Amino acid sequence: CRGGRRWRGEGAARAKGEGRRGRPMTWRTLVGAAMPVLGQSRALGRQMCLRTGGSMGLAMPHASTGARGVACGGRAARRTCAGRRNLGTTILAAAQVLEADTLQKKTEHAGGEKKVYIETYGCQMNVNDTEVILGLLQKEGYEMVDAPDDASVIFLNTCAIREKAEARIWGRLRALDREFRKGGNGAVVGILGCMAERLKEKLLDKDRLVDIVAGPDAYRDLPNIIDVVRQKDEGGSYSSAINVQLSVDETYADITPVREAGAKKAFITIIRGCNNMCAFCIVPFTRGRERSRPISSIVEEVRQLSKNGVKEVTLLGQNVNSYADFSGVEDPDEAIPVRKAGESHSDDPFQVYAKGFKSVYKPMRSGAFTFAQLLEAVAQVDPEMRIRFTSPHPKDFSDDVLDAIARYPNICKQLHMPAQSGSTTMLERMKRGYTREAYLDLIKKARERIPGLNVSSDFIAGFCGETEEE
Repeated sequence: CRGGRRWRGEGAARAKGEGRRGRPMTWRTLVGAAMPVLGQSRALGRQMCLRTGGSMGLAMPHASTGARGVACGGRAARRTCAGRRNLGTTILAAAQVLEADTLQKKTEHAGGEKKVYIETYGCQMNVNDTEVILGLLQKEGYEMVDAPDDASVIFLNTCAIREKAEARIWGRLRALDREFRKGGNGAVVGILGCMAERLKEKLLDKDRLVDIVAGPDAYRDLPNIIDVVRQKDEGGSYSSAINVQLSVDETYADITPVREAGAKKAFITIIRGCNNMCAFCIVPFTRGRERSRPISSIVEEVRQLSKNGVKEVTLLGQNVNSYADFSGVEDPDEAIPVRKAGESHSDDPFQVYAKGFKSVYKPMRSGAFTFAQLLEAVAQVDPEMRIRFTSPHPKDFSDDVLDAIARYPNICKQLHMPAQSGSTTMLERMKRGYTREAYLDLIKKARERIPGLNVSSDFIAGFCGETEEE
């Protein structure tokens, strides 16, 4: 039975469903022969051996070889012809046990069992989005589980910023489809986040690996989408559903995120989307236009986190320091760029930015609560709580932001200022809105105003058309 040796047995021929009595078969062939009974994959064959190894005389599969490593586990089975003859029947019996268990799980899940499992990929905002999703689903009676085996709904909260991230998710989808969606407990599988927003219907068309596709602004609709997908069509198949509509006002400000119990650090999303339209970035197309949460909801969340023992809060946004809360302005669309008293409308519309910076759009901050004001309000909640923020754009490090950071000891003296390139011509092609000199002047000013400042940055190497000199 081991090492590729062959054996003869009528049970094997029966399992194969063909051939004459005594046809030679290897163990690899025999395990594969049981698969049509399940109508599933080799992965379930390995699962079958694991589940029935104690009672059916089958050993656990080898960790690296899977089905190839399956071997006869009972001495009697190895030594007697009767054991060999009945081995095929034994495997079929084990397959039927697993099949019945699988059908039972599918029936339970189709009947409305509400257990959700979420895997998170990508940035800190995806981590916080997952917490928001759990908060939304918890209101609808869903229970969070720690493993996909126990879930009736499996979500992948995805990233689309790099090709490698998407490749990993495609591989994970195939595994989930094989082990849980078709071959396991019949769970509903969905893709959420930026990859869902980027690929849209393609995720439903390609190999039909998912049942649900939902973008970052569609999370409130998830309970309804799940109910739609669980309804079978006339052919007995499950439906699929998609919602990738971007919003101009969704911030999930009223949703309480479900965080890990006892955590000492927490993420709070204060602004969603981005208006910068840098030449290399997909964020405006997967996260939509900028919109900020009301400052009152953010301060209240920080206050609750402080009561729960959280010691460090990170404020999040794709362009976090572009925060502008217009909740107190009757018509934000009519707001005009901030101007100093006595200045005419012909003056620089970008004066709300750091000196020497501009953008492809005119900033509207009139009457809004600014990022500097938010930093001060959050820092005052708990002087013992550390405050961080990411990811900012250099243009929005105005003097009032630098002064707020310097004024409060609990605002960490660490700034992330993505430069992306040290060449002015490259920065122009990237549509970054500043020169090399303006960036260096900003760094110098920040170090002067904030003693002991630490600075980190991002750089892109090999951007389109970049020369050796650049």
